[in-house]
Amino acid sequence: TVRFKVRANTSGGYAPYSNTVSAITHADGYGAVTELRVVSSHSTSVELSWRPPIGIEGRRLQYIVTYKCVNQLACSPGCQDTVQQQLTQEDTKVTLNGLWPFSQYSDTVSPEDGLPIKIFVGTSKTVPTEIPSLSSRAPTRTNTSLTVYWDPVPVCSSPFIG
Repeated sequence: TVRFKVRANTSGGYAPYSNTVSAITHADGYGAVTELRVVSSHSTSVELSWRPPIGIEGRRLQYIVTYKCVNQLACSPGCQDTVQQQLTQEDTKVTLNGLWPFSQYSDTVSPEDGLPIKIFVGTSKTVPTEIPSLSSRAPTRTNTSLTVYWDPVPVCSSPFIG
């Protein structure tokens, strides 16, 4: 347990100290995983790998992997309402499936009772799968042309260019 006080240092001088705060550290827990990296990234999946925390030789650990979409690059408002996903496993490699194309994800890996480490990962764009619907507006016909109208749809799988 650590006890401490804090105070601000401003251009006008030091502010008064705060009340004393107690914090419990992870002294008996594990450190963070090392070498967290992206092995591969595709439009709907990402593979991550890492090494166990230093000093864990020979012990089997459970790892908690959490991930959440933080920015859907081609859509507004994007993925702001998504729910964080979590899984627990012993392996030091994981493939996260069912992700959205052309999006950024925040991924965190931590050993049980250990410190977390975070990485941001992007998925690639893909061929659009969104299907526009024809408008109720009637097509316009002339002797040399035909104009058809449709309702716009949000294209989230890649940048919309026209």
